[in-house]
Amino acid sequence: MADDSIEVWTSGRRRASVKRSVWEKRVLPGAIREAWNDFQRLGALIQSALEDGMAKRVVKAAHRLREIDPDRARGTDILAMVQLNAGRVKDADKTLQTFLENHDLTPGLLSTTARVRMTRGQTLEALALVRQALTMDPNHVEALDGWVVLNAEEKGDQSRAESYREITGEPGSYLPQVWLAKILLEQGDVEAALRLYEHVLQVAPDDPLALQEMSGALGSAGHTKEMLALLLPRYDRDKHGMGAGWNILQGLELEGRRAEAQALLAHLREDCPNPYYAEALDNMADLIGAPSE
Repeated sequence: MADDSIEVWTSGRRRASVKRSVWEKRVLPGAIREAWNDFQRLGALIQSALEDGMAKRVVKAAHRLREIDPDRARGTDILAMVQLNAGRVKDADKTLQTFLENHDLTPGLLSTTARVRMTRGQTLEALALVRQALTMDPNHVEALDGWVVLNAEEKGDQSRAESYREITGEPGSYLPQVWLAKILLEQGDVEAALRLYEHVLQVAPDDPLALQEMSGALGSAGHTKEMLALLLPRYDRDKHGMGAGWNILQGLELEGRRAEAQALLAHLREDCPNPYYAEALDNMADLIGAPSE
């Protein structure tokens, strides 16, 4: 795909490539107009635009989202993120500070405020903010990422494990354990990683991100047998989503467990809600075939 194009999915769930300029100037504005009074659709469009580097195109939409989102903290957070990514650092700071004058702190708002401080080179302030956010919610993804990245900038990449390890001491934590275990797998300490995964499954057995990350890390490290033993009996598509299911399916195929792979494939393909996975599952079906009658 060319650099000036973006990948989209058609209503018929087919992959297509659209010129970035066409998407920005023709498609996105119309989609925003249609979603103007629907905070969920509007929020999804804004998040997608952020991922595609189109923050400047959705500043007005982000203001609208803040007006209609019933979760005022979330709407404010998204607006500040859009402003920050659009290069409007002062506006982002003002949006956050004005809201926080009359509302309680949230991990998301603290994390975004930390990003503003990072942009201004105020690393120590940013570190304090993300650490405060992790005290409130040790599994907040953006805060956890910020904590690890900022520490790595100060202390070097080797500090990643210790950064995660510190947050594992917070009550209710499980995502720090997930990503600490990934580092341990990279270092060859499989037993320690599996112990952390057992903890995660006790604390958050239904978390889809945790199961996707664990299955992906074990599979990438070549430990498919351990991955299947630990996660296959626990996997539930309705709870854990498609990501973990896809990783487990690949593990079954790699281990030659064809009948189980075919059965899981049929289950995953049934009313598959995600076009990306629908395409991948179709390709897997060509590889391993359909279940025997």
